[in-house]
Amino acid sequence: MAYHTKRADAVNEKIGRPAWWVQVIIVSITVIAVGIITFLGIKTYDATRRTALEQFNQHQLILAHSAAAGIETYFSEVKASLPFTV
Repeated sequence: MAYHTKRADAVNEKIGRPAWWVQVIIVSITVIAVGIITFLGIKTYDATRRTALEQFNQHQLILAHSAAAGIETYFSEVKASLPFTV
């Protein structure tokens, strides 16, 4: 096994590749970086989704209050005008 490792390192040195342990470190760092980026992306997505839902709910509440105020005004005007129609 030692001969194979020495031979592989010699082949890697001839073609300009880094040693196997350097490649393992590079792959490990890459996997960790992708994991961190994925985790942060999911957290950011959740926070953005929550914010959007809160804003949507607030907007719907404002529209509901506005509609209720309009309906209330309409019926109060109708009620006020009823005695004059008879």
